[in-house]
Amino acid sequence: MHGVVVSYDQEKSYGFIRPSSGGQDIFFHVSEFVGRGRVRIGARVDFEVERSSRGYKAKRVAPAAFALNVSDLGPRMKFAVMALAAIALGTASLIFGRVEPLVAYLVACNIVAIGLFGYDKGIAGGTSTRVPEIVFHGIAAIGGTAGILVGMLLFRHKTQKASFQFGFAIILLLQIYVVHRYWEVVKGLREGEYSLTFGRYEESASEEDAAYLE
Repeated sequence: MHGVVVSYDQEKSYGFIRPSSGGQDIFFHVSEFVGRGRVRIGARVDFEVERSSRGYKAKRVAPAAFALNVSDLGPRMKFAVMALAAIALGTASLIFGRVEPLVAYLVACNIVAIGLFGYDKGIAGGTSTRVPEIVFHGIAAIGGTAGILVGMLLFRHKTQKASFQFGFAIILLLQIYVVHRYWEVVKGLREGEYSLTFGRYEESASEEDAAYLE
């Protein structure tokens, strides 16, 4: 069976596992834990069940193979993984709907950015884990700048946070510079700037060769 350790008393060396299939929590003793490391609450485990005089108990308890418990990750990694997964899913869905890949990616990225802003605004002042600023900055850096800006204005969130505004401004300025340089290169290629320069070089070289031959 599969389950999650929901309680563990280190002094008494026993705890309870909540089966993934539902039902009552199952008692286990640390002597039945066969995995490496320490028993911890929230760990996903595989186990067998046997009936005893006191009810059901787990035996041969081991860490679940290939189990990824998102709650075990730090806030930065947890929200980053969730955001990237949402962006990937949204991009794939739009591409399947015959939207251009780059457009699909940017739309998904900015929708996720707005959604995260709304979520963070909604839980502000509560006890839930807030979205780290670095996650917002990361989404902005990979294409969600417009979504971050819309989120700030729409939810009136983080508009007075100096550290957030400074980081966002740096990312925005760098992106403007990169886009500007990109269009300069594209414009130069369209106007034949680079080919003309190369042509002048060839012409100059030919004149020098002719003078040398004379």
